[in-house]
Amino acid sequence: MEARQEMDKDTQDCEACSFDAQKAPADILTKFIKDNPSWTIEKAADYRCLTQTYKMADFKSAFHLSELITQIAENHGHHPRLIIEYGLLNVTWWSHKIKDLHQLDLDLAAKCDEAYLSL
Repeated sequence: MEARQEMDKDTQDCEACSFDAQKAPADILTKFIKDNPSWTIEKAADYRCLTQTYKMADFKSAFHLSELITQIAENHGHHPRLIIEYGLLNVTWWSHKIKDLHQLDLDLAAKCDEAYLSL
């Protein structure tokens, strides 16, 4: 019960997790992609997302990076899709409520890169 209450608190504190959250402006997205070319903006069925696949040495190292990113996500109450394969970790960020990208998605994507570079 306590863990659920803490998770609810994190979600309530997440600005990107409200229906009236503002989408990241086009100029900010353009600058982010220019400064972080390993990330791409993709259009899914009914939402726009930011994605990157990190190349890792093996499954264990991809899993370890996913653990670091999980901690980042938990600290911010905002969570990506993570897909682990042997030697690969695919990370996808978007804000579910607005079905688009929020500034927080960009900030957390940059934190993913910091985690990757720290390995």
